[in-house]
Amino acid sequence: YDELFASAVLLEQRLSQPEVPSKDVAEGLKTLAAQVKDATVVGDLDALATKLDEIQSGLAAKRNVEQQHRAEARAAATAEREKIVAEAESIASQPESRIQWKSSGARMRELLDEWKAHQRAATRLDRETESAMWQRFSAARNGFDKARRSHFAGLDAAHADAKSAKERLVGEAEKLATSTDWAATAGAFKRLMDE
Repeated sequence: YDELFASAVLLEQRLSQPEVPSKDVAEGLKTLAAQVKDATVVGDLDALATKLDEIQSGLAAKRNVEQQHRAEARAAATAEREKIVAEAESIASQPESRIQWKSSGARMRELLDEWKAHQRAATRLDRETESAMWQRFSAARNGFDKARRSHFAGLDAAHADAKSAKERLVGEAEKLATSTDWAATAGAFKRLMDE
């Protein structure tokens, strides 16, 4: 009896420690209840039964507290992810004329790293919420990348057009270089310089 009662007291002490999960206490209570049921001992069995009932009700309270902490942690994690998604959407929705491509691209990579860090954290979001937020985040990143590629492709095309126009002008200038008709050549050079 003394050994069983001491085990119950020890289990009650573990119940009061916040770092001990309710699952561990529940397993210990289940084992202890089975031992008490099968025990052939002499002692105050009513007091032992009362102690086990107290542990059971304390276990229910501990589970409620743990559920509340998990819900608070999920809410905080959801808020953090929402903040990441909102910033990514904000960057992606800026007009092309206002985007600083290099710094915005670096910030998008940082946001992705933050997302991954939150994903590795112990606090997980429910699958539906996480999937919906990821879809929004991914769409913002893809939209930003598409706009960046389009912007730089446009710049490359403009640079290629400018290069071919300048090559044409250089070709015309080289043809005029050997001319001795000074008045016409000077006018032609002036026109080429204006172009």
